[in-house]
Amino acid sequence: MAHARTHLPVDRSLPNDASQHITRITGLAGICCALIALNASPAAAQVPPAGCHVGSDPSIANCTGNHSAGIALNNGSGPFETLNVFALTSNITPASGTAGIFFSSDTNIVLDVALGSHSISTTNISGIEVGAFNTGSLDTSIAGNIATNGVFAHGVLANTIDGDLSLNYAGTISVLGNNSDAVRASSATGAIALNIAGSLTTAGDDSFGILTTTQSDIYINMAGRISTAGIASVGLKAETSGGSAFVNAAGAITTTNIDAVGIFVEAANIAFVISDTVISTKGDNAQGIFVSGQQGAGAISTGNITTAGDYSAGIWAVATSGDVAVANSGSIITTGDSSDGMYAFAATGMAAAVNAGTIAATGPGSAGIFVSGDAGAIVLNSGSIVGGPCCAAVMMDSATEAQLINFGTITAGDGGYAIDVFSPAASIQNFGTITGDITMSDGGAPVGDIANLAGGVLNTANMVMAATLNNDGTIAPGGRGNIQTTLVGGDLVQTTTGVYAVDLDPNATGGPLTTNDALGVTGSAVLAGKVEARFISVPLAAAQTFTILSALGGLTDDGLGLIASPVARAALEFVGDNLLLSYSIDFADVGVLNPNQRAIARNLQSVFQAGSGGVAPVLLGLLNTGDIDAYRNALDQLSPELYTDAQIATLYANLAFANSMLSCRVNGSDTASIIREGQCLWASASARFLNSSTTRDQIGYQETAGLFTAGVQVALNDVWRLGFAGGFQQSSSSSATNATSDGMLGQAGVALKYNPGSLLLAATLSGGGASYDTTRPMAFGGFAATAEGTADYGFINGGVRAAYVFGSPDLFWKPILDMNLTHIALDGFTENGGGGAGLTVHSASQTVFSIAPTVEVGSEFWLSNGTLVRPLVRGGAIWYSDDDFALSAGFTQAPDGVGPFTIMTRQDQAMGIVGAGLEVINADNDTLRINYDAQLGEATQIHSIGIRGSASF
Repeated sequence: MAHARTHLPVDRSLPNDASQHITRITGLAGICCALIALNASPAAAQVPPAGCHVGSDPSIANCTGNHSAGIALNNGSGPFETLNVFALTSNITPASGTAGIFFSSDTNIVLDVALGSHSISTTNISGIEVGAFNTGSLDTSIAGNIATNGVFAHGVLANTIDGDLSLNYAGTISVLGNNSDAVRASSATGAIALNIAGSLTTAGDDSFGILTTTQSDIYINMAGRISTAGIASVGLKAETSGGSAFVNAAGAITTTNIDAVGIFVEAANIAFVISDTVISTKGDNAQGIFVSGQQGAGAISTGNITTAGDYSAGIWAVATSGDVAVANSGSIITTGDSSDGMYAFAATGMAAAVNAGTIAATGPGSAGIFVSGDAGAIVLNSGSIVGGPCCAAVMMDSATEAQLINFGTITAGDGGYAIDVFSPAASIQNFGTITGDITMSDGGAPVGDIANLAGGVLNTANMVMAATLNNDGTIAPGGRGNIQTTLVGGDLVQTTTGVYAVDLDPNATGGPLTTNDALGVTGSAVLAGKVEARFISVPLAAAQTFTILSALGGLTDDGLGLIASPVARAALEFVGDNLLLSYSIDFADVGVLNPNQRAIARNLQSVFQAGSGGVAPVLLGLLNTGDIDAYRNALDQLSPELYTDAQIATLYANLAFANSMLSCRVNGSDTASIIREGQCLWASASARFLNSSTTRDQIGYQETAGLFTAGVQVALNDVWRLGFAGGFQQSSSSSATNATSDGMLGQAGVALKYNPGSLLLAATLSGGGASYDTTRPMAFGGFAATAEGTADYGFINGGVRAAYVFGSPDLFWKPILDMNLTHIALDGFTENGGGGAGLTVHSASQTVFSIAPTVEVGSEFWLSNGTLVRPLVRGGAIWYSDDDFALSAGFTQAPDGVGPFTIMTRQDQAMGIVGAGLEVINADNDTLRINYDAQLGEATQIHSIGIRGSASF
């Protein structure tokens, strides 16, 4: 069966590097030599090794204490079946050529080694050698640290002939020397089971972290770290010429030379790897995981795999017969030539690959995923796949059927394909994003169906080759923001949910292929759904027409609609077998806008007609707003309305301050005392919550402010009072467009009061300044920027109050009339940033007269200690003379000759007033007051709560 791309190696189904075969032969020779050595002269030993003893069971030898010279038990046919090594008092460091622990027998044997805090160190021989011969089985458990130095000096060497082999190891093994493995376990015909935990390190050529060979089944569980440094030094290798091999690995494996695979598993039946391992290889022909099974093969990786050499796939799985399956939910990164992320080859069966993680194969001739199955090929992706140059993110090859289902992202490498399928029957179902060329063929005409389903995105490149392309999602030639002409080799059907996203670059000078996206369909095209038009540049001409699709086999309008900014006033037209898109730009004549939006839009039209200047990025964003609502929202984001909102909020803050100077309560039993003013030092703190709703004409905003005020009032005589006060406020506000403002306000004032009996007449004069640091984030139609400005305000207020108290202390009512005249001036300034949307705000001023009639109703009662308690409520209204605040501004980077625009911000002209309070006045006229006040308008509500204390003097 031929591969779809000739740049792939001719035969990638089996290892083709001679060094691998040399390694294998060398390894087998070493095992044979070890078997001969272990089985030499197996004369029966009737006594345990020196320093060891036998307990009540004559088949068990126990070795404790000092065995620094090593432990040797060549048991022959008996009598010992178990050797226990524990409770050592020294390290085992025998002479060169002597194993740390040696145990061999013709029968079933058990070796249990617990080194504790001690270790084994040997030279020119293995640290532990154990073997069971004839039909004997081997069960070994080792815990401790081992170090060896020399050729064929393994950390642990375990062998059987016809019996099963079980080896459990926990600890650290360090091996220095060629052909020296950290753990080597072999059997002629028995099954092998390994459980390895700890750290294994080798530093020689042909030196494996773990090596197992047999003609039966192999089971390996590895949890820990393996590091090898030599040529052909595999991290973990399992070979069986007659059974199946299963590996479950977790931890980390690192190899740093050629032919040094991370995990290598080869079986006559089934080979399978489950890896939650961080695997890193750096040499050529050094795959992260290599799995080869004659009857089937598979690998599942949930860890991370990185390879850096040529012909070094992340996962390589092959089977001469049977099926192959590979899966990844971690990360696979390869950078060498011909180094696929995942490779699955089934010579006669089915090949399948599943990816839920990240795969990046960036070297030339490298596929993110390659699957080849004579009986079928399947790829399921819900992660991310990137392929290398001259190859594809996903390559599929099958003599029968190939199927790809994508929920994630598939991206072509530089000059490569996104998907390349070679099969007589093929299908692609895309729910995610595919970027790049797609080809599906059997060496001739395009075959199969591509279903770009709802939510799916095809960022096409030069070609999409399939018998039929069905679009229920989005087709974007070149991806959004890039001009691309794509050849569709076959028929195109776009359904009612489908979107054809077209980019326009009207100012491009390279001809029709550079000014707009286009699809060239070799078959027929039936179009429903929508065309979405987006601009890459701001046109110099206000009107233009483009050909965006041609169909050689005929073009049918099945109800095709258009998504475009109202600014573009775009239209579609079917002319023969061509689909045309035209536009005529007008920023102002776009339908229903409120007065402020229209003022900004007309100014933008002037900017456009004058050549756009530095405002071009803003105009481009507006050209790419998809509908009238998005356009209105964009105009609101460009508005300086929050600066007039701050001006209005400053007015409210100043009126609240003026009102705070009009109270210095005293104790008394008559009705007149309810309104009587004394002399005191006072301080108050209040929180104000302002909410201005979004309306058809206003953006709307919210403000939270904290105000601290303090003052003094003195008695000039029996009826005249003079007061002085100062206040500081901090505030934070935000608009419905996510603009924010942080403000600081300081003010001071003086109050003069005339208070004969039940009458109070007062006059106030106050003023101050405020500064607001404002941030306006803007994002629309691909434009995104933030403008920042500092607005400074000055204000002055003059007010009068007339009040009279009626009734009795048990039930009183007090009509109050407040009148204020406030002047607020804004200094001009220029915003920073904004990416073309920054504004130069002109100075502005506003004078507002307000009148507020209210009635306060309350009662009072005395506590036993002479303290007066006075609860009260109030109600009324306030009317403002001027409800429109004007502000002029212009775009800082607008072309010369373009003037400013003016917006109007309206406050509620009439608002209701409600409030409640509780005053507590002791016999010394010290006062504590708690109050709630609110102004309630049609669009604006202001709520404040406060506390005030005064000390009489």
